Amino acid sequence: MYIKNVKVRNFRGIQSADISLHPGLNFLIGPNNVGKSTILFAIDLVLNPNIQWWRRDVLSEVIFSAAGPSSQ
Repeated sequence: MYIKNVKVRNFRGIQSADISLHPGLNFLIGPNNVGKSTILFAIDLVLNPNIQWWRRDVLSEVIFSAAGPSSQ
């Protein structure tokens, strides 16, 4: 089993992202401050819904985009 697709909407600095993944090794490559770590954090948040007590602050409203839902 593997993750085939990741869709992120209005999370941290990402308004909209749709990333296709393939079996095996996948790379997220890009310049600084484009959202590579945010994509990984979003995946971690979905796969590990029982966040430990020391990580609860990461779910504050600050990490969600102020833009609100996309108008697509």
